[in-house]
Amino acid sequence: MIPLPICIVIKSIPVKIIYCDKMSEVDEHGNEKLWGRADYRNSVIRVYRGKRPDEAVWQTLWHEIMHFLFLCHGRDITDEIEEQLIDYVSIGMNGVMIDNGFTMVGGKK
Repeated sequence: MIPLPICIVIKSIPVKIIYCDKMSEVDEHGNEKLWGRADYRNSVIRVYRGKRPDEAVWQTLWHEIMHFLFLCHGRDITDEIEEQLIDYVSIGMNGVMIDNGFTMVGGKK
């Protein structure tokens, strides 16, 4: 199984990954139920883990990594069409990584 990271580096920024048991914990204020959230200011990505399979958590993590990359360049994606594009890319990246046996840390399995 592909290990889920607790920290990754994005554009030379160490980013802490926090896995939440409840969707309401993903939003640090508890206002929204979310699958994931990228917090550029605090260098944190929060992802709903629950009892989801690792592949589903990885897909959410890729989605939030894409958001973080855009945030690094001053672009906050809030438009529905742009959000869909991020979703398509994250689903594709997740599939490529799984199909080729790559992990986030340590290269190929």
